[in-house]
Amino acid sequence: MFFASGLPQGYSNAETGQNQGTADVAEYCDQAWVCGKYQWPGACDPTYSFKFAVQATMGVYPDLAKAVPVIAGFPLCVYDAWQDEALRNLNPSGVKTQ
Repeated sequence: MFFASGLPQGYSNAETGQNQGTADVAEYCDQAWVCGKYQWPGACDPTYSFKFAVQATMGVYPDLAKAVPVIAGFPLCVYDAWQDEALRNLNPSGVKTQ
């Protein structure tokens, strides 16, 4: 993930209303990619796409849009290695995007 504009160092969290730093935003994006849409302790669904993770992050941190995020590469990459063979064969049927 790259940014086409300056990256602000402070973000307002739409869920909590608190100001948070860049590291918090990056952590949220990573967790959304690894754990998926429905996160709870001890469970993850790593079949959500990286594009989903970025969109989820932008939903919680709307100020991120000011930095103009750009996804380079295949936006349907998932954290789950079991999907690698299917994605190599251009079969994204096991990837969740919403």
